[in-house]
Order: sequence, then structure tokens, then C-alpha cells
Amino acid sequence: NKEELEQIKSGTNAEVRTRIVKIGEDVSKKDEDIIQDAYQKYEKSIEGLQFGEYVDIVIETKIGDGEWKQVHELNDEIEITLSIPDQLLADGRSYYVVRNHNDKCTILEDLDSDPNTITIRTGQFSTYAILYTDADVEHIDVQKLNQKTNVLPWILFGAFVALIILFGVEIERRRRIRQRIK
Repeated sequence: NKEELEQIKSGTNAEVRTRIVKIGEDVSKKDEDIIQDAYQKYEKSIEGLQFGEYVDIVIETKIGDGEWKQVHELNDEIEITLSIPDQLLADGRSYYVVRNHNDKCTILEDLDSDPNTITIRTGQFSTYAILYTDADVEHIDVQKLNQKTNVLPWILFGAFVALIILFGVEIERRRRIRQRIK
């Protein structure tokens, strides 16, 4: 916020810390449902996609002697590298991360070639999940995949509007038939 920026400009110390927390069973039911729904959609497009585990990427700031405050969104993206949990490590795996931010899921690809880490670019900090494939699969265009999954609500909305129009046409047709009978 502007007040904190002014404090920093005037020489007050600012600290930033990042924590990556495995949340496993502590993930909220709402986040779990949203991420599982997205995973099932991505699973149809990425051959052999498997669910790994839930993680929370936490960014916190502290200005001067103030309290640590959690940041949920940045003005720009930053690169974050996560160590792959030992139980998910295996030769030949490709890793992905699904980010659920404000109930919208986005799949992020691993930007590094280190088999022990996943590097992503993000500016939003909410619930994440690690996904993987065991086989080397053809490179997936995650931007196209994200656009494809984000289109679904519009398709459903369009179908709903079409049903309403058809319903209205049927009501009008029946009204005209009744008028002819009278």
C-alpha cells in the first residue's frame, strides 16, 4: 500500500519471506473441490497426468517493527523454485503446478530443467497442487490449455441462454396455437 511504500522510501526496513508449506489434509474443502475439478479437466488433455500433493506458497512482508502480513497478489510475477517432495521424485517425470487463486485454476509448467525442482512464474499466492506425468509426453502448450478450460463457463452460459430462447419460442408457439383454436 502507499503508506508502506512511503515508509520504505523514508528508510524504514522492509523484509520479505517466502514459505512453501505442504498442506495435504489441511486444504479447505472448497479449494480441494476447485482444484480436483481443474485436475480432471487437465487430465483429459495431458496424457498420464497424476495428482501429487497440495502446497501453499506464502509470501509475507514486514515493514519496520510491524507485524508480518501475508501477501496474496503482487503487481508483477516472480519466479519461485519449489523442491519436489521426495515421495514425488522419479526419473523421467514432468511436473506441473495448478494454482487456484480466487476460485480460478491455472496450470503452470516447470520452467527449469532440474529434475529435483519445479520453477514457476506467478504473482498470485493461494492454494497450489503439484501434478506430474511419468512418461515423457509431447510438450503441452499450457497457455492454450488454460484458455481451453477457461472457455467452459462461457459454453455453459451459451447453452443456458439457448435453452431459455428455445423455451420462449415453445411458449410463443403454444400461445399462437391456442389463439387459432379460439
